[in-house]
Amino acid sequence: MPFIDMTGKKCGRLLVIGRVENTRKGQARWLCRCQCNVETIVTGYALRSGNTKSCSCLRNDLTVERSTRHGHGRRKKATQTYQRWKNFRHRKKTTLDFLEFLEKEKPQ
Repeated sequence: MPFIDMTGKKCGRLLVIGRVENTRKGQARWLCRCQCNVETIVTGYALRSGNTKSCSCLRNDLTVERSTRHGHGRRKKATQTYQRWKNFRHRKKTTLDFLEFLEKEKPQ
């Protein structure tokens, strides 16, 4: 297999800085810097296939995004407005979605 120089390439949030020693199995490894300025070592295959896109900050960001609704947290961390909307929906006092409810509740 020919040598593939990945220095300077951007893969997801990672920028490839340079080559480091191979794994015990002979796989090429690369030193990368993430957008959050964390350096990490990744195999060439993981970079090329797209399996590794960041140092783990991307996973954390996606978890935060997935764990919130409309900018309001889940699991007893909801704002009072969101809690009121949920209660209204439960008691069938409104059919508005949350964004419409926010517009209606906004002070004039």
